[in-house]
Amino acid sequence: MKKYIQYLFKNAFLETVIISSVTLLANIFVVYLDRNSYARFNLYDGVWRYSVPSSFAIMLMITLTISLIVILLLRVYKLKSKDYKDVIYALPIARNKLVLSHLIVGFIQVLIVMTITFIGTTIVFYFLSNKAFNMGLIWLTYAVLLLLLIILFGLTQLIIFRSNNIIDAAGLVFAYFILSFLIMFTIQAFKYGYNISNLGFNEMVIYPYYSAVEWMKYLLNQATPPYTGEYILMMTENDLLVVVVHAIVYVVLSTFCVWYVVNKSKTDKVENIGGVTTSGIGYKVINPLIILFSSMLLFILSYESLTSLIFLLPMLLSVYYVMYIIYRRKFRISKYDYLVVGVTILISSLIVYITYALI
Repeated sequence: MKKYIQYLFKNAFLETVIISSVTLLANIFVVYLDRNSYARFNLYDGVWRYSVPSSFAIMLMITLTISLIVILLLRVYKLKSKDYKDVIYALPIARNKLVLSHLIVGFIQVLIVMTITFIGTTIVFYFLSNKAFNMGLIWLTYAVLLLLLIILFGLTQLIIFRSNNIIDAAGLVFAYFILSFLIMFTIQAFKYGYNISNLGFNEMVIYPYYSAVEWMKYLLNQATPPYTGEYILMMTENDLLVVVVHAIVYVVLSTFCVWYVVNKSKTDKVENIGGVTTSGIGYKVINPLIILFSSMLLFILSYESLTSLIFLLPMLLSVYYVMYIIYRRKFRISKYDYLVVGVTILISSLIVYITYALI
């Protein structure tokens, strides 16, 4: 297994260099363009004004997410390609060790890309920011990115490595991001539609980014020169507890996802490679969830406008039809699929209208 990992990493060296270069240049470009927003010289009073460098953190998180997805897709390509399956699965190595080797190499690749990007971007930021920020705290944000990497790696590899082909893997990752946005918008529409200012909990805790974003905000606020008159974010004990618990829960969940993928690979059938993804995290789960939250969002927004509902519902049904065409790989979908769509829409409408009646 050790020799196989070394072989994989040697073959992945060039792609690691290319991805590192692209992400580093993208981050430096954005930090340079945004330099006047976090460090600007005021000609009227002759002093420097400083703001929290949001673009610094946002770009690092975005490029980390994108590079993670790209690298995992490249890792899974040979494992899930019909062209390579006869060669790959004929190797004298257990199937679970084969998958684990690709996961290890993928994690190391993303870690290298993240580290190079962070160091290069931070050095450029230091000179562009008039050397006024607390760079000790800025460098500490690397630990936050590492936490985010651990969380996202486990969750993302679950989707990608449980897919039967690279097209499904890419499509399902995209679908899960769409679902996360739908959930976010549905919660906001729910609060607005029912005139509820507080659900009794911070709904953002359901997202894997939450703890990393909160730590990043805290460190960057503390690193920004305090004499600008801006509000300096402080964490209460309750906020700190929520962030710590969120991080622990998601790290444990991420670790479990890696264990599950490696363990489940023992029983995977080689003949399924290249076929339609039928795993529990595939289309048969993601499609109903997208239908549920998108139709809930539609019913909430069009509650007092029947015209909007009549106009938008057919468009939404067309999207659902396309989703199942992609799933089934044919234009004719089954009666079961129609039943799933109909029942899911019915459930979403009942949730919305019963809630309106009770509030």
